[in-house]
Amino acid sequence: MTAPYLDRLAARTAATRTVLCVGVDPDPAALPAGFPPTLEGIEAFSRLVLLAALPHAAAVKPNLAFFEALGSAGIAVLERLRALVPP
Repeated sequence: MTAPYLDRLAARTAATRTVLCVGVDPDPAALPAGFPPTLEGIEAFSRLVLLAALPHAAAVKPNLAFFEALGSAGIAVLERLRALVPP
């Protein structure tokens, strides 16, 4: 059985020694140079951010509305990004 969320968060906060929560709010118009304002660009940039932040973050909070606005393909991107985040 999985430990309750607050217990897992407390353990992760202790392990990382931070309360950093990485928000993933993909706005195609706000992507940096080198990332096209497409689903592929959103996924590539978000993946890069997550891979850089995961060793240091206590939590990750994707903003579902940004992914929903991109339709079923956006939800598929969210699912692939979520797979990068350990339980």
